[in-house]
Amino acid sequence: MSVSNESLSRFIYDIGMNLAKSGIKKLVILNGHGDNAPTLNFAAQMINRDAGIFVCVDTGESSDEDMETSTSLAIRPHLVRMDEAKDITVEFENPYLDFSSGRGIPWYVRTKLISESGVIGNPLKASVKKGEEIWDIMVAHLVKFIEELKNADLHSFPASTQILNFMKITRLEIKVHEMQLSDPYEIFYEYVDKCVNIFIKAETDTGITGYGCAAPDKMVTGESIQSVINDFNSVIEPILKNEDPFRYGYLLEELKHKLTSSPSTLAMADMLLLDMVGKKAGEPLYRYLGGYRTCMPTSITIGIMPVKDTIEKAKDFVARGFYILKLKGGKDVENDIEKVIRLRESLGDTVRIRFDANQGYDL
Repeated sequence: MSVSNESLSRFIYDIGMNLAKSGIKKLVILNGHGDNAPTLNFAAQMINRDAGIFVCVDTGESSDEDMETSTSLAIRPHLVRMDEAKDITVEFENPYLDFSSGRGIPWYVRTKLISESGVIGNPLKASVKKGEEIWDIMVAHLVKFIEELKNADLHSFPASTQILNFMKITRLEIKVHEMQLSDPYEIFYEYVDKCVNIFIKAETDTGITGYGCAAPDKMVTGESIQSVINDFNSVIEPILKNEDPFRYGYLLEELKHKLTSSPSTLAMADMLLLDMVGKKAGEPLYRYLGGYRTCMPTSITIGIMPVKDTIEKAKDFVARGFYILKLKGGKDVENDIEKVIRLRESLGDTVRIRFDANQGYDL
């Protein structure tokens, strides 16, 4: 089985970040396959960047088939088919391109262009004794390095490697809140006199509290109040509790895989994480996300009602300072057209008119 470089890097990164959150300050990644070194080095850099801990990668593999075969014979002889071993020593014209040369530089080529079998070197020189000696040397060097690293003073490293303070979500809860509208209205498929939203609250070990909100609608999002509650209990709380909101991208991907049919619930969790991240950064969320406006226009809604009442309602809103009106419709196309024409005639060109049929038309 093989995995992509992206999957391996992500896997190592997640392990490293979780170890860092558990208090590990020095991490050594042992690599048994030279070709994985670039991927593991990248993961190590990302762990250092995001967690601020010391991370290094030890790649102890040699490209010499003699050594590889010997180390395998010493610990897993049943996996070695010495009866099929052949001397495939490749001669390189340029010493800098020689894998076995101490002067070699990293370069990349398809192995089959150099060796049909994929083996490079002479495994016939391998032996159990040689393998045992190699293991003894490698283990001794590793133990010495680990002992020295244990006693190393982290404060002697550059500031970029100092431990960062993580933020951990310690508690989550949701509450259903029903709000009566001061001005009820009618749309294509229902009469709206109230709205029922679900608010999520998360507390962290830093004292920061975050909030989010879901507005489920069976006709629009396919969700109900109960489905949001169920999603919170079975998905959101198990995934987010004890996590760091700054792992926003990773956490949101995890939630997306579980909440494929719950857009309002997913938006609630999205808001929650971003709220905490923005507060930790000490900036309003719109600035954290790159927003630059200090205000933005919105509309006020006029529900389905007779033409005369629609015009009176619109004039009242305009008199109160609104200049963007959202007109509901969808039950009678001819009536809707008349309303738009009459509103434009009555209000002039300075007022913006938006129309929302709420799924009332089939085009």
